[in-house]
Amino acid sequence: MEANKYTGNEIVYPREVQMHEVIEHMNFDLHVGYWGGMFGKIFTFIIGMICTSLPVTGFLIWWGRRNKAPKKNKEIKNIHQHRKDSHHEQLV
Repeated sequence: MEANKYTGNEIVYPREVQMHEVIEHMNFDLHVGYWGGMFGKIFTFIIGMICTSLPVTGFLIWWGRRNKAPKKNKEIKNIHQHRKDSHHEQLV
């Protein structure tokens, strides 16, 4: 309840303003973890750390793929040759 500082009468706010206040307070409570006591604060912190680490880990994965040495054609040919040899031995 708010009172007019000049008259002392209660100030009646429109419904839209009252809903704005409710939503604003809910948003603040979710943002700082007030919604669930100590559990809410810890849970909000853990989820915040996970969300913060996603861009960093995504960059590291991208960077690792970018700098990976390409496979040499000889290695690929040797694998196929080995498969042909083992298939030939099975037929004999």
